[in-house]
Amino acid sequence: MSIHIDEFAVDDPGAVLAKLLDLIATTLQPIYGIGYSMPYYWGPNTFDQGLIASRYATEDRTFYGAPPEIGRRSRAFSRTFLANASERRLDVRMRDIFELNLLSEGHLAQPINGTTLKDFIQRQRIGRLNQLTPVTWQWNVPLADIEPVRRALNDADFIIVKG
Repeated sequence: MSIHIDEFAVDDPGAVLAKLLDLIATTLQPIYGIGYSMPYYWGPNTFDQGLIASRYATEDRTFYGAPPEIGRRSRAFSRTFLANASERRLDVRMRDIFELNLLSEGHLAQPINGTTLKDFIQRQRIGRLNQLTPVTWQWNVPLADIEPVRRALNDADFIIVKG
């Protein structure tokens, strides 16, 4: 499922996102999901399947599109998404690190650097971790923290897209 919020079409995009997250979490109780902010002309509805590149993990968002390493990361997920469904294991692994990550206990219990992901997040004070339902947790990661977190979780073989 892909949802796009046009920031220019609603008065308070943050409030709309909060309502959608509450509705999705309580109704569907997802075990994994991602959220990111990008201009519509970069095609967010195809990015979620790894079909295009975007600047989802950089602070400097420009009109000119993605730098080469972001394109490589997007194409890397595309191969996994399209060809290796059984290897994704999104119930216990993450595609990558995003501004908004919906996780389950299966993710939070995974071993990371001698502890669990949940303890790693809390001890390192990485973003904000909030339980939405008994099944779904929301982990918001500030843009500036995405790359260092990505490196740590990549080293622990926790994320699918390597790099």
